[in-house]
Amino acid sequence: MDRRRITSIDWETYHSLHLDYEMPTIESVFVTPAGVPATGAGETAITITPAAIGNAIFDATGIRLRNLPFTPERVRAAALQAVRGREEKQA
Repeated sequence: MDRRRITSIDWETYHSLHLDYEMPTIESVFVTPAGVPATGAGETAITITPAAIGNAIFDATGIRLRNLPFTPERVRAAALQAVRGREEKQA
């Protein structure tokens, strides 16, 4: 993307990130005290993932989405609203 428009327009010319980097092993340990039922374990990852995706959408488009899920319809509607807002400011 340049500063005015998205430049990746198809999968033929899109250059994805390399995924062959060496990553350290991550070991997760879930601890449940004796006599206490489990109440959850994945909440941390659940809360940060939408924020990361929302930031990626903003970085790619300049559109800030604040409601989940980030559907194509919501992205399109926000893009149209942003264009209308810029047109009104110019008028």
